[in-house]
Amino acid sequence: MGYSDKLVRNGGGTTPDARQIPETVAREVVQAAVQSSAALSLFRVQSMPALTHRIPVLDSYPTSYWQTGATQADKDSAQKQTTTYTWENVVLQAEEIAVLLPVPDAYVADTGVDLLEEVKPLLAQEFGRRIDAAILFGTEAPTSWTTANIYAKAVAAGNHVTLGAGSDVGVDVASAAEFVGNDGFDVNAFITRPGFKWTARKARGTDGQPIYDSNTNQMYGETFQEVRNGAWDATKAQLIAGDFNMGRIGIRQDMTFDIFNSGVITDGAGNVVYNAMQQDGKILRAVMRVAFAVATPTVTPVNTVDPYPFAVVRSVGSPAS
Repeated sequence: MGYSDKLVRNGGGTTPDARQIPETVAREVVQAAVQSSAALSLFRVQSMPALTHRIPVLDSYPTSYWQTGATQADKDSAQKQTTTYTWENVVLQAEEIAVLLPVPDAYVADTGVDLLEEVKPLLAQEFGRRIDAAILFGTEAPTSWTTANIYAKAVAAGNHVTLGAGSDVGVDVASAAEFVGNDGFDVNAFITRPGFKWTARKARGTDGQPIYDSNTNQMYGETFQEVRNGAWDATKAQLIAGDFNMGRIGIRQDMTFDIFNSGVITDGAGNVVYNAMQQDGKILRAVMRVAFAVATPTVTPVNTVDPYPFAVVRSVGSPAS
């Protein structure tokens, strides 16, 4: 066999002879670290025994009275007064998130990579992104999630400052948190856009120390978490501060995976776009049913008009919803 200097395309590159240098595929998938859901990690999560679940929340608290009078006899004869309290039902309505993923058998055989297992954490991240985006910014939120879109509801309640309103970002963060405190709630966490911790490292408190502590991953002594799964809308907000105990996530059905060796996927018009049997592949189906609601009990004697347990540091030029 004589020498040949002809170049042969092989996987996008060029080699002297593709038969002499076979193409191989590494048995690993290079990807970014899977990011968790901020909502699922910070809000209270509870199982749902039914499709709809009601949570009683105190709408007004009971009051008490001093037994008064000019003399001890007056005090002894004074009638004890009554009080009332009211309940408000917070409704959790489970909604479904689902996706179908076709995986060709030949690709799995050629690569030697168990793509079905590799993709499961990525689908979990995607479900978390959907949940976070709906809760925080109302992005494609189910209509039954009437208390979703924390950003817009915080702005409507007046609990917001715009980045740059204070002398530095530390003042902006503290001002936002103060709105929550003034409404009678306790800020126990901050969630932010990706990279905000570097902005916070440049800000100093009154003691001259950075407001963000990288050793404890806290800001002003409270939990700090960047939303890095793609759900954060930086055109609207830089940070959300709040009492995350007031948010409830209901899990009617945890994320489940089913693999089908046969079946078809059709589009909205009924056209078959993938046939697992005919095209030698599998179909991975992922499903989850989840609900969300924010409870806003009226805390007396603090703000009883429009209390809201969250506040935002808005981006410059951000919309109101």
